[in-house]
Amino acid sequence: MAKINRYNGNLKPFGSEALGTERTVFGDIAQSDALDANITADFLRGWGIVGVNENPTKQDFNGLAFTLGQLISYLHQRGVPEWNTFQEYYEGSVVTTLDGIYRLKAGGNATIDPDTDAGVNWEKAPTRADIEDLVIRVTSIADMEAYSAPVGYVFSLNAGGRSGTFNVVAGNFSVELAADTYNGIYVGLDDDPTATTKVAKRVFNHGNFSSEWFGALSDVTSGNLVRIQSAVDILSSMGGGVLLNPPGDVWVDYDITSGDTGLGIQLKNNVFIDNRATVLRGIPTDQTGYEVVAARSLVTTVCGIFGGSIYGERDSHIGVTGEFGMGVSIRGCSNFILKDIKIFDCWGDGIYVGNDRNVAPVVSSGKVILDNVFCDNNRRQGLSIIGVEYLYMSHGEFINTNGTGPAAGIDIEPNPGVGFPGIGTVEIKSAVCSGNQGNGLFVFATSERKVEKVILGTISCINNGENGFEFSNLPELIADNLISTDNALGAVGVFNCGDTFIKSIISTNNNSYRQFQNASIFFSVTNGKSCHVGTISSINDTAPIISGSTGAILEIKNDPASATTNYQIETVSIKESNVSGAFNVNVIGAGYCEIGKLTVNGSNKAAIISTITVGSYKLNGAFLTEIGSDLSNYNSIQNNTNRASIKNVFLGSSTSKPFVAIRNTGNKSIITGNNILNADLSLSAGSEAISDTSTGSVVANNIIF
Repeated sequence: MAKINRYNGNLKPFGSEALGTERTVFGDIAQSDALDANITADFLRGWGIVGVNENPTKQDFNGLAFTLGQLISYLHQRGVPEWNTFQEYYEGSVVTTLDGIYRLKAGGNATIDPDTDAGVNWEKAPTRADIEDLVIRVTSIADMEAYSAPVGYVFSLNAGGRSGTFNVVAGNFSVELAADTYNGIYVGLDDDPTATTKVAKRVFNHGNFSSEWFGALSDVTSGNLVRIQSAVDILSSMGGGVLLNPPGDVWVDYDITSGDTGLGIQLKNNVFIDNRATVLRGIPTDQTGYEVVAARSLVTTVCGIFGGSIYGERDSHIGVTGEFGMGVSIRGCSNFILKDIKIFDCWGDGIYVGNDRNVAPVVSSGKVILDNVFCDNNRRQGLSIIGVEYLYMSHGEFINTNGTGPAAGIDIEPNPGVGFPGIGTVEIKSAVCSGNQGNGLFVFATSERKVEKVILGTISCINNGENGFEFSNLPELIADNLISTDNALGAVGVFNCGDTFIKSIISTNNNSYRQFQNASIFFSVTNGKSCHVGTISSINDTAPIISGSTGAILEIKNDPASATTNYQIETVSIKESNVSGAFNVNVIGAGYCEIGKLTVNGSNKAAIISTITVGSYKLNGAFLTEIGSDLSNYNSIQNNTNRASIKNVFLGSSTSKPFVAIRNTGNKSIITGNNILNADLSLSAGSEAISDTSTGSVVANNIIF
């Protein structure tokens, strides 16, 4: 129901201006404006006073409405009804007298006059003057401590960020006061300095808890850590909540006495830091490692940080050793949320998610959520994922990591050694990794360093100093869109992985992997596993030969030769490639490989070679134009695989001579439905449309223009 606006005027009851005997007392012929006269036995009985064959009179209706209206008018006049000894009241009932406003206490006797009750049954509401008499105004904690204020008094503290209201309350608060060393919440008074019977306690709510109450300040270069940490500890002990830090630059020093190096702000159970108005800055240190903000072994509750910025101290670091200076370090936490935060210039990683190795057994992190995080110019990694059961990131940007290896945008790499739990599932919906000295996104696992699954949405790796994407020994990879652009080495590499499902790969202006096979895009999955890729698009990629390798744009390879893998690639499009080997696509090793459609346009070398030694191969369609300009003698498509199938190939003109459009040496293969167009075929001695030197193959229904 919508709000009813108050009547703008003096509210009178219905019938108050009736003339003569138009209105009478209900059930009577007398007339009166007094409530006592109108609330009679007949009024209380109601329409029962009217006989079976009688009709109520106009005067009765007017009398009824007037009485009810008079009651409403009375409430409008008084606001709160006056106390009356005959009225029924209940706990919490509010009444008024000429002396004040009262509320009935629990179990109170309502028949006692509130004005003479002396507070036994009725609690009197204080007046403004009463309140002012109870308020003590001070400008420092020391001023408060000098008072001997009784219970019920209030301190109004006016001291900058420490300002607030403190109620003097009864009780033994000695433990709480001893823990609150900076008097953010509790202050002992002169006549009870240890708070055994009373204490001055700050009035606050858990969504507006400030480290400034404990003396934390912006633009000072020492002393903030202990004060912020005290605020975190007290808030956690009271059940948790949101902690606000001072606005502006807040410098964080480190605790180096706890047996670990460079501990900054340590989050506790159920505490969230609201950093939206704050820039946390790490103070220069000679420690090989530090954590500006960290959470360790919080295994049953939720904590986190949202908003603002964190700066490390890489440009002013004292010394040259170490690589573990972290902006945010999450170690062994069950539930952690990091949202809307930017992290710069750390000696190590912007964000580190891993295990707490300082407890036995080692505790892995549980569920970690990263939402809209940004890391720039950190020295070792943008984001390290080392030990976690489940990590979800909605969006992140990791740029310009440089200084010490691996120097990746995102590095998913478990700790080595016995006793480390490894990594469960990592799910990243959207991310950009750009300008990093190492890889854009790097996953490295082994039988000892386990990663169960990586799920990726749309990820862009741009202008990185090594590879765009690299996945090694990963049991399961699921990805939507991998975009790799202008990286110094390879675009996408899947090395010795398990089941792999990728919807789309877009590779532009990349080079090739140097530590494995020299291809821009490389796939190798383990025995019995599958690799399914929807679309691969390569534009202006380069694949040089390094250390005698093949040098292809796309390479599909399996070792050992007895592998039982399954590759299915729906569409491959290669444009304007520059290949130092002989082919754009190289399928070698063992297993089953099927390519739905291959398009190669404007390449300096041939299209595809298949040399699967155990297994089978299918090319279900190809459109090849303007390829092979660097070769004077080449095969556009070469198949060395037994039981291969090559169908629906369209081969356009080529400038290289002599050449063979399709060369087949694989026994029992099928070469059908292909169209070969080359105006210069007859002009070059030794050129052939199709060369088949195999045994038992079917070569039929091919059209040569």
